[in-house]
Amino acid sequence: MRDKRVIGLLALLAGVIVSACAERLMGRPVQVEQTPRCTVAVPKEWGAYIGAGSYGLEFKDDAGTVRFVKQFACGTESAPNIGLEVHRR
Repeated sequence: MRDKRVIGLLALLAGVIVSACAERLMGRPVQVEQTPRCTVAVPKEWGAYIGAGSYGLEFKDDAGTVRFVKQFACGTESAPNIGLEVHRR
């Protein structure tokens, strides 16, 4: 009878240890705080951000003009250089 109690307590203890370790190994991902190395201000007149492609980041305004920006100058207050601008006629 005593052996069954010891085995039961050991099994319970082993279950608690395994569940605690499993939560740490497979549980919640660690959150890493990230800060940007560069901040760029895009003029509102350029319209909404529509995505990114091989030409760079894409912005489309209300008139249908699409602007592509590939390179950004960090640390400046001026707008980024437009690499390609497509106008609707």
